[in-house]
Amino acid sequence: MLTLLLAACASTAKPVTGSPGGSEADLLTAQNEARAEEEARLPKVEMNEDLLFGLLASEYAAQNGQTAAAASTYLELAQEVRDPRLARRAAELSLVGGNLNMALASLSLWSALDPESEQARLQLALALARTGRLAEARPLFDSLLSVPSRAPALFSHIAVLAPRQADKQGNYEVVQELAQRFPTLPESRFALSASATEVGADAVADQAIHQLASSRPDWVIPVMWRVERLRALRPALAAPFLKQALADRPKSPLELQLSYPRLLVADRQYDQARAEFTRLDKRNPNNPDILYAIGILDYEHKDYDDAERHLKAASAAGYRDPAFILLTLGQMEDEQKRPEQARAYYEQVGQGAYYPQAQARIASLEAQSGQLNAALARIEKLGPDLKEPARLELWRAQLARDAGQQDRAYAILSTALRKYPAALELWYERGILADQLGRPGQAESDLRHALKLDPNSMQTRNALGYTLANRGIKLAEARQLIEKALADSPDNGMVMDSMGWVLFRQGRLTEAYDWLQRAYAALPDGEIAAHMIEVLVKQGKVADARALAANMLTLHPDSDVLAETVKRLKVQP
Repeated sequence: MLTLLLAACASTAKPVTGSPGGSEADLLTAQNEARAEEEARLPKVEMNEDLLFGLLASEYAAQNGQTAAAASTYLELAQEVRDPRLARRAAELSLVGGNLNMALASLSLWSALDPESEQARLQLALALARTGRLAEARPLFDSLLSVPSRAPALFSHIAVLAPRQADKQGNYEVVQELAQRFPTLPESRFALSASATEVGADAVADQAIHQLASSRPDWVIPVMWRVERLRALRPALAAPFLKQALADRPKSPLELQLSYPRLLVADRQYDQARAEFTRLDKRNPNNPDILYAIGILDYEHKDYDDAERHLKAASAAGYRDPAFILLTLGQMEDEQKRPEQARAYYEQVGQGAYYPQAQARIASLEAQSGQLNAALARIEKLGPDLKEPARLELWRAQLARDAGQQDRAYAILSTALRKYPAALELWYERGILADQLGRPGQAESDLRHALKLDPNSMQTRNALGYTLANRGIKLAEARQLIEKALADSPDNGMVMDSMGWVLFRQGRLTEAYDWLQRAYAALPDGEIAAHMIEVLVKQGKVADARALAANMLTLHPDSDVLAETVKRLKVQP
């Protein structure tokens, strides 16, 4: 009876209704024979009232989502009556519930109670590996690998579990020994490469991947696995490794070939990335993904004509997101001060994910041309299309601000905050606007409120730190906030500018100028240039300040902050 009850509880698979290997009757006969062989070696347990109640209560708990309680009861019953079937059921429920510690206890008991069960040994070995204890599972893997047909699946599991191992060096040594038994098996090379990567044995890992280029040149998973782990562990090695792996696989799938320039983009090596995409374009003409990537990199370099040509070609070739291409083309026209052409692109963006953004861009163009009311009305119509209604209010405020109506923008934000007091972006925007309106106390209060809503916001930390530094107050706190923002975004030009500015306020002029130079290199901007001129004048380097002003006014003719600073400091060229 126990056997029948457990079979009914544990089985969730639908019966097989046919197979190319034989009739349904043949399959049922084979299954019955296997079950009979298993039952012959398992203990005969007498059903009693307590056992029956425990089984039924456990299954009821499992059916109602209480898998931990059910697994615990099954494990207790298995320990009491010494039946491996109960231990197996405890393991199944533990694994379903994600309780690996209880699963290990259940699997260990199952394996001990039924030492002939290959399934028990296999599941125990994998569970140990999943918990980072592959070295402890070495005897189990030795036994399981005595049947060569099991090796591919086992080594694949070992490979993907390599990052989880607590003792990575011990794991590497175990995998080395196991892999030596299967020197030509592709999966063993994958496992060896994965475990070697974790301990920095890069020559071994690279050699294993190199071997795969001959035995399985089309298998990209081991290559990409190593790339991703290198990016996490030793980023500088990822691109050179992938470049060599591709050289070893001249006929590798296009998706793997595309991974290399994409990796260069992630590393901000834009020139090299564009060259690689261009090379791939010659070998794969009219590929929409390649054309799109080249177009975006052209845009990054402000090569607007080439960017337009490549992006339009990508769209014509069937790029999967044509609306985003239209939005990008509109932004390019915006940057070139061609509002009519920009609007024409934005108006082609139909209903969908980018429609609200395109409409907001049109509204911005309307506001810039003096049609603020029309712009606000356009944004108002987007209400039903927005998942975040607070964003609509933010856009309305930004339109009023950009149209020079800062008091109106402030009023819009104040009204919106009464409706959406938890909207961080509204507090942030009003804080920035309050600072521009000469309300420093309100600016500080709003930015502190925004930071309270998200204490880890890099943008808010930087804004609050800069606001304090600009007022010349609480400079120690200002610097601390900016340093935290810089730790989160070390290459951010705006944050580097804030660091330079707070150092300037603290009188550390040489350090300040160094930071401002780095900021300008990352983000050529008129306000950063104005800060550099401020520092030079403070250092008494008036001639240098005047020369810099002459250059920067040419580069940033529309920067009001720069023009005002040059005039105030009397360093006009």
